[in-house]
Amino acid sequence: MTIGRFDGKLQLPAGGRESGESPQCTARRETLEETGLVVRVGEPVGTQSRGRFVLFRCVPEQRLTRDTRFEPLDFLEVREVLMLDPLTSLSAKGVRVATPWRFPEDRDLLSALFRRGVGRSTEMPAALDCAGEAARNPS
Repeated sequence: MTIGRFDGKLQLPAGGRESGESPQCTARRETLEETGLVVRVGEPVGTQSRGRFVLFRCVPEQRLTRDTRFEPLDFLEVREVLMLDPLTSLSAKGVRVATPWRFPEDRDLLSALFRRGVGRSTEMPAALDCAGEAARNPS
């Protein structure tokens, strides 16, 4: 999760597609920019804003611990990055996070996914090759 610099609210890494970019590569790029994590992008797990935004299951390529230091590339939008259990609102360090969610429906979706165990499996497809995607898929 990230905490936005301007509104101070919890949010998932998200953003718009660049020209010629697939939704999966957008998810990978936005997660890297906003959290500093390189992730494997899996299946879609939900949508936002009446289907305009697709949420993907993403798993970091590195092992995360409670002491992981996040280094977002985008300091203009992101004030802080943290691991958060949406069921308990506890951070990885066991601190209750009372920060409001930018999109409360995200917490509902994540809570439902956590209850079902989605995202706990370690099986993921091979990493995406997003390099040069815009050149292969001109608009």
